[in-house]
Amino acid sequence: MKTALTKITTDHGEMRKWVKERKGHPIHLKGMLDADEIPISIKLPHSTMEGSEITWDEFFKQFDDRNLAFEYEERDENGELSLFFKLIKQILPEAQPELEIGQVGIAPSDGVIGSVVVPPGSVVI
Repeated sequence: MKTALTKITTDHGEMRKWVKERKGHPIHLKGMLDADEIPISIKLPHSTMEGSEITWDEFFKQFDDRNLAFEYEERDENGELSLFFKLIKQILPEAQPELEIGQVGIAPSDGVIGSVVVPPGSVVI
């Protein structure tokens, strides 16, 4: 059985291409009042997510201002076009001097972000 490969990026062009291939568009979510919540998302066909459509410029302004990253899959474990994505907050290098078991560290590099997960039972140096 194949496993789906999850990628993380901050590249605007890569995100737009992924969304366009899936016939989606950026939205501002309804009812988002908490400052810690991410008020933007991507509306894909058949999604129950509610929000008003916004321009890519509006989307990327908030995306960049909030130091977000786009986690996604190109294909699912069956080789089909995947609809999996998540907007996640970046943990910038200066904010993560040490990783603890189970934490994810993200460091930007040329618009593409690499991640590492420290599995339980590992020794963090």
